[in-house]
Amino acid sequence: MKTAFEESEKARKERQYEENVKYQQMLDEQDKLRKEQKAKEIEIERNSVYTLPQDKVITEEQRQRQLNEMRRAWEEDQQIKAQQKAELSKEQQLERERSNSALKDAKQRAELAEVEKRQRQQEEQQLHEQLQQEKQKQKLEAKQREIEELRTQKYTLPSGKQVTEAERLKQVEAMRAAWEEDQKAKQSQKDQRQKELEEQRSQNNAAVNKMKTAFEESEKARKERQYEENVKYQQMLDEQDKLRKEQKAKEIEIERNSVYTLPQDKVITEEQRQRQLNEMRRAWEEDQQIKAQQKAELSKEQQLERERSNSALKDAKQRAELAEVEKRQRQQEEQQLHEQLQQEKQKQKLEAKQREIEELRTQKYTLPSGKQVTEAERLKQVEAMRAAWEEDQKAKQSQKDQRQKELEEQRSQNNAAVNKMKTAFEESEKARKERQYEENVKYQQMLDEQDKLRKEQKAKEIEIERNSVYTLPQDKVITERKPPGAPQTHRPSFFWEKNEKIERKKPAPPPGRRPTNQSSTKS
Repeated sequence: MKTAFEESEKARKERQYEENVKYQQMLDEQDKLRKEQKAKEIEIERNSVYTLPQDKVITEEQRQRQLNEMRRAWEEDQQIKAQQKAELSKEQQLERERSNSALKDAKQRAELAEVEKRQRQQEEQQLHEQLQQEKQKQKLEAKQREIEELRTQKYTLPSGKQVTEAERLKQVEAMRAAWEEDQKAKQSQKDQRQKELEEQRSQNNAAVNKMKTAFEESEKARKERQYEENVKYQQMLDEQDKLRKEQKAKEIEIERNSVYTLPQDKVITEEQRQRQLNEMRRAWEEDQQIKAQQKAELSKEQQLERERSNSALKDAKQRAELAEVEKRQRQQEEQQLHEQLQQEKQKQKLEAKQREIEELRTQKYTLPSGKQVTEAERLKQVEAMRAAWEEDQKAKQSQKDQRQKELEEQRSQNNAAVNKMKTAFEESEKARKERQYEENVKYQQMLDEQDKLRKEQKAKEIEIERNSVYTLPQDKVITERKPPGAPQTHRPSFFWEKNEKIERKKPAPPPGRRPTNQSSTKS
């Protein structure tokens, strides 16, 4: 409702601002039109020139007489204009006073409407505050009634006995104290069991660590033996490589030294040459046999060495396989030992759990009254206490639902009151808008009346200007003036000495009509 009121107030201020702007624009336009009209009148007066025929000759006496007549006519014309202007000013003053009075009345009505609006706002605010105070008061009273009802309410226990809230709270406190004692006893047993489990776990960890240390030492010794065997095997391979290189060097040296030369300067016979060739062939064959024999011996040694090397490799491989088999066996044994330890732990846990369950089953608890009960009896009592607590909660919930229902009814009544107040506010707002509309219509009518009066006044001024009569010397004959807007071909004029032009003020033409340049007549 407050939001709707703020929106309506905002819209009203915007409309008021627009109306003020339009009214100010209208005043500015009127002021502008008056200034333009005044400027036109001044311009027309400035350009009003009366000429005399250039070819007329008069005496000084006639000229003085004409001047006196013109001065007298001009003075009479000025008196008539002053009188008309005074009457017009008086009417304008009356019109302005009526306009100012209407504006003042409109302003007073607007101020009165603003005061009424503020009063309505204050009344609505006071009504809203009263409703809020009433709501707070009702809430406090409801809370006090609820507290009083809870203080004096009686509860029925499972045994059929009725107790007050204080007695019920005392019993609940006693039950809570017994439950806390029970929890403390359970916690002490749990701590004792935890301590035993920690000791068992530390013993198992010590056994596992000992077994792990033994395995690490055996693994370290195996790696050291493996390293020594690898070093020996590498040394054997290096020796074999060295022997092969030496044998190869010997063969190369023998090949290099096997050279058969003949003296170049000796001459032999064919028989000698054949004999030498046969000897050389025989020596070569013997040499080849020796080489083959050496090679065979060397191959035999190499074969023996290779067999020894292969045997060593085979032995090393067998030792490695044996070490791997031993390692797997140790790992399997360790795994089996670990599984046995885990099974032993699980078995111990199960036994401990069974012992704990058995102890709990046979354990007796001491109630605050001094009576000792078993776990089953204690659980039965706890179940009875829980049932009583549930009944208590149900009773509280029913009371809460009843109180909620009453609050809903109270809220619906408050909403109805608020809606009623909102309807009244809307009706007052509607009436205010209707009054505002009527005032605006009256104000517009007043403006229309003012405009109509201004137009009538302007028409009167134009009529007065149109009917303004200018007097000339009695011995001057002029033609009849034509209607405004038609060219004046026989306008009277005067001749002055040295052909000077004398300016004379004349009334301004009506708005929107240009002044006509009227030609003078020749006498």
